[in-house]
Amino acid sequence: MVPDVIDEERPRAGSDSSVVSRGQGSSELLSTNELEHTIAITQSGSPILDSKGGMTRGKAGNIGVLMTYIQTYEIERMKVVSLEEKVRDANSVIENHEAKLSLLEAEITQTNRLLEEKDRRIKDLTINLNSEKSVVSQREATLAETGQKVVALQDEMELSKAKLDSATTECIRQEADLEMMRRQATSLKSDNESLRLKFEKVHAEIKIKESDLIAAAETQKVLQARADELEEQARKDKFSILELRNSLDQQNSQLENQSHRSTPISDTKSEAGGIKDSSIGKRQRSSAISASGVQYTKLRPRGGPSTATGPSTTKQASSVASSKGKPTVAERNTGTSMTTKKLKQVAKKP
Repeated sequence: MVPDVIDEERPRAGSDSSVVSRGQGSSELLSTNELEHTIAITQSGSPILDSKGGMTRGKAGNIGVLMTYIQTYEIERMKVVSLEEKVRDANSVIENHEAKLSLLEAEITQTNRLLEEKDRRIKDLTINLNSEKSVVSQREATLAETGQKVVALQDEMELSKAKLDSATTECIRQEADLEMMRRQATSLKSDNESLRLKFEKVHAEIKIKESDLIAAAETQKVLQARADELEEQARKDKFSILELRNSLDQQNSQLENQSHRSTPISDTKSEAGGIKDSSIGKRQRSSAISASGVQYTKLRPRGGPSTATGPSTTKQASSVASSKGKPTVAERNTGTSMTTKKLKQVAKKP
């Protein structure tokens, strides 16, 4: 084959058998070692053989021979490179042919398989054809019998035709009845449509009323919650009023006790030896303000307990409270016009 011939002619890299030609047109080759030896001799100026085998002395002569060797080596190297490229091309062509051959073998295998399948189908069709032939023979016999039956059926057809005429007449009558029923259905449909519209109207009104009821229920819930809050607040206020009333009663009791314990004012004499003021036959009045702001006038006779004459008018209570000064914020909040300290001072005064 061609690759074997090329392998014999081209030099192998890395071995001493790599050669170059000794001359321009010579087939005799020079090994790489010989070429290196020649280059060394040329550089040293030693004599080497010329192209004719004669001795050439001198460095200049050696260089000429060396140049000839180098040119020959380059030419042979180019030939080797060209041969290598041809070998690669040939190998690629061979690989392509082998690939095509593999494809052809696969196609042949597939074709053989298809042929075998077709042969099998042909055999099956032949068997089916034979069975169909037998079936056709049976059907021909059946057809002869059927011909006889057809004659009998024609007679029956005549009878059926007469029955068909009578049935057609009945069908026409039923079509008339159906038309009348269709008209009734149209009328019922229109009535149903009007009823549907009324139903939708009533349904819409019911929806509106339901929404109103839902809104009313929500409002009722809100009002009930507010009523519960007010009731709770009223209960708290009532409890606060009861506590305040108890506190006021305690303060009134304390004031009354303090007024009972206060001593009457003794008689005093003037510088002239006369009596300036006397409590004989007189009743001194002391005013006490209750915790609720109502004035009570207490009369204290000589030697006797004080008696309350009852509450005065609201105007009198207001005047007394205003004469003692403005109430504080705590007094305004609790409804007391005067503090306990001021009440004690009033009780001690004559």
